[in-house]
Amino acid sequence: LGELDAAKKLALSGIASAESPELATRLRYELADIEIQQGDYLAAENTLQSGMQNAFKKDQKLSLALAKLYLASDRNSEAIALLEKTLQQAQIGNAPRNTQVANTQRLLANALEVTGNRARAGQLLIESTQTFIDLLGAAHPETLIARDELAFHRLRGGETAIAEAAISAALADGIQEHGEAHYAVATLKSSLSTIKVLQGDYDAALKLTREALATRSLIFKANAIQILESRNILSTIYIRSNRLDEAGKVMQESIELIQ
Repeated sequence: LGELDAAKKLALSGIASAESPELATRLRYELADIEIQQGDYLAAENTLQSGMQNAFKKDQKLSLALAKLYLASDRNSEAIALLEKTLQQAQIGNAPRNTQVANTQRLLANALEVTGNRARAGQLLIESTQTFIDLLGAAHPETLIARDELAFHRLRGGETAIAEAAISAALADGIQEHGEAHYAVATLKSSLSTIKVLQGDYDAALKLTREALATRSLIFKANAIQILESRNILSTIYIRSNRLDEAGKVMQESIELIQ
C-alpha cells in the first residue's frame, strides 16, 4: 500500500507539471491504474474522464481503460455505450485497422456476451482476432490471448471440439515461439485444462493446470487473479476425481491468500 501511495503522489505531481498534453494523458492513465489497484473505482473513473476531456486528441487508450473499469464494476450498459461510441468514431474517421480498435472490439464482445448478444460478440471476436494475426503475427502474445478468447466463445456455444482444436493450435504456436514459461502459454494451458475437465480427462487437466500454475507463480503475486484461477481449476479437478483431501487443502490455501 505504501508503494502505491508513493506512486500516486508521483503521478499527481507529474500531471500538474506535465510539459505536453500527451504526457499528462499517459500519467492520468497510470494514476487511474494505481487507483484501481487501491480499490478506489470512483477516483479512477474521475481520473480517466478528466483525461478524456483534457487530452489533446481523442485517446482510445483512456476510453478502453474506462470501459474496463465499467466492466469490473458490473456496469455493462455503460461499458457497451462507451465502446460502441469509440468504434463509431474510428469508423467515421476511417481509421486503419490497428490493435487499439481490435482491443475495443474484444472488450465490446465480452460485454455483449454477458448481455446475451452472442452473435455480435462472436463476429467482433473473429474480426479482432484476425486483425491481431494480420498485424502482429499468429504467435504474438496479444494474438494468442485473442485466439484463446475466440475459442472460449465457441466453447460457451457448445462447440467443444472446435474450441479444443483452436486452443491446441494456439498453444503449439505459443510454445514454439516463446517456450513453456510464458504468460500467454499459461493462459492457453489453463483454458485447455478447463476443456479436459469438461471431458472428464482429469489426468491431462491436472498436468496442464499444474504447468500453468507453475508459470503464473513465477510472474504474478500469490493472490493475483491468474493464480487463484489456476488454483480453482486445480481444486475442481481434485473434487471431480474424488481426491477430496487435496481439494480441501487447495481451497484452504486459496482462502488464506485472499485474506
